[in-house]
Amino acid sequence: KAWNFRDPVSFTGVSLSYPVGFSDNLSAIVYSDWKNGNLYNFISWQRTWDNFSFYLMAYSNPEDYIVPSQENTAGLFMGQGIQLMISFNY
Repeated sequence: KAWNFRDPVSFTGVSLSYPVGFSDNLSAIVYSDWKNGNLYNFISWQRTWDNFSFYLMAYSNPEDYIVPSQENTAGLFMGQGIQLMISFNY
């Protein structure tokens, strides 16, 4: 029973990435859950400056987040929110 799944899901997704300039990049990911009628949205802006990388991320997802994953990501990116991350590369 290699292909017999207990809880099958049907997702369609699209990923877009656009370099805005030499140092900037915009990307977006949109998933559609056909079984439950949910839409998952994620947009990200990245800027690289010398040894620093800045990431601004925004998302708008349902409260009952059911995207399949291999790790325990309970509560990650549920609802609506914004994240800012700064990375130093040496």
